[in-house]
Amino acid sequence: MRKCFAAASLIFFFWSANGQRHNWQNLDLQKDSLFGISTEKAYNTLLKGKVPQKVIVAVIDGGIDIDHPDLKDHIWTNPTEIAGNGIDDDHNGYVDDLQGWNFLGLEKGEDDVTALAKQQKDFYDSLSMGSIPAIYRAGYQKHKEIADIYYGHVQNLRSLITNLENNREVLDSILHKIGKPNPGLEDFLHYKPTSEYEQTVLERIKIDLPGYKDFLSYRKYELDTLVIKARYHLTHGLNPALNDEEAGDKVEGNGNVHNDVVGLVSAVNNTGQHGTHVAGIIVGQRDNGVGPDGIADNAEIMVLKTNGNIRELKDETLARAIRYAADNGAKIINISLGKYYTWNKPLVDQQVKYAMHKGVLIVTAAMNNGRNTEKDTVYPNRLYTDGETAKAWIVVGASGPSDDITLAAPFSNYGRTTVDVFAPGVSIYSTLPGNTYASWDGTSMAAPVVSGLAALIWGYYPRLTAEQVKEIILRSVVKVTHDVTIKDSDGNYRNVPFSSICVSGGIVNAYNALQLAATYK
Repeated sequence: MRKCFAAASLIFFFWSANGQRHNWQNLDLQKDSLFGISTEKAYNTLLKGKVPQKVIVAVIDGGIDIDHPDLKDHIWTNPTEIAGNGIDDDHNGYVDDLQGWNFLGLEKGEDDVTALAKQQKDFYDSLSMGSIPAIYRAGYQKHKEIADIYYGHVQNLRSLITNLENNREVLDSILHKIGKPNPGLEDFLHYKPTSEYEQTVLERIKIDLPGYKDFLSYRKYELDTLVIKARYHLTHGLNPALNDEEAGDKVEGNGNVHNDVVGLVSAVNNTGQHGTHVAGIIVGQRDNGVGPDGIADNAEIMVLKTNGNIRELKDETLARAIRYAADNGAKIINISLGKYYTWNKPLVDQQVKYAMHKGVLIVTAAMNNGRNTEKDTVYPNRLYTDGETAKAWIVVGASGPSDDITLAAPFSNYGRTTVDVFAPGVSIYSTLPGNTYASWDGTSMAAPVVSGLAALIWGYYPRLTAEQVKEIILRSVVKVTHDVTIKDSDGNYRNVPFSSICVSGGIVNAYNALQLAATYK
């Protein structure tokens, strides 16, 4: 029997964290000897006594716990929508979209990776039987890479199903010993586990059960429903033998209830965890003595749910979320997601161009594979298929707390022309569903540091354009003059100048950025 509660997501970019001082990302290198972005210094000096404007940050992710005490006062509410009346009051095409929208919908439709994997599959498979002609080698290699990714998705989903079914078996044994079909948290707290597997299941229940009205609801959403969805998706969304119609009709999603926006709240279905952690970095309630101190206390989070650990981030879904954000007042879109393939980039490009026209700044994570993204392209990205570029787009790598050779996080992707800046992304303490907190590593954590910084700048200097905010963030970095360790394309670690791994050659800094913003007319 395998260990319980193993996640299957391939598109969230965080790493297991190590110990570090909470909120170090807000500290100052000179004062605190930690390479934060000097947020506290900015609040205590430059911003003292000033009142900022509100700035909406759309978080495209796997859902957010909008009731978390560190977040609930910073969740965007659609001002022209009336709750629960079943009417599209603001005529934006979405009924009762109060805090955002769940674009994921039902478990239907073919995944992008499935469509790519079966594209010209018979032809490339036939080439593998002999020597591959030079003219087809590049295409064959790309097909093989996509096929490997596809089979990875399939294997992970199969493992998830196995783990969930094992969890159910262990849980049924525990319930039999407790003697209650619907036990409460106290019953689980008093239960003495008889095996390692029971201990693991109990630990998850103790953390996650408080997020549900009772145990039966917890079991339904965390086990029974997930198994059904995972099995359906394995035979439909990840089945290359089906066409898109057979895989399931496309649906619009549903954004009018909390669970649809939040996502489920366990380590298995960690979609809500990821988005909640990202949101806390941006807007966690400051100076309340618990949790993270968010970068921007003037920001409001628009919740746009686009993916889960069963379903991937589809290009069509991403495009619709970007459009929603641009149409409903978001100034910044944070995308701590990505992949190394695309099925319909022109569709995404179309909505990115629309967002650029509306004056939106897009901030994305560089991803966590230690790759040079000048060679390994990450999607979504700012380069349009027509050769033009999205000007108001920032790509963020992850940095650590020490001003030494370890400053660039070893997992972080990099690129002299493809990654703009680095920001704190190691052991970042933030919010998790169910009123909990944890420290995570990843470029997923670095991107919201920059999104929060952009919201802070815009709050005090609202006349700036999106391109000016980007320019200020890049121009105001703390330059890194020493070498850092990276992993090259051959998988070897070597020391290189920091200026060779990103456009700006430095770490973002709130104090410097706000000083510079004050000089813009």
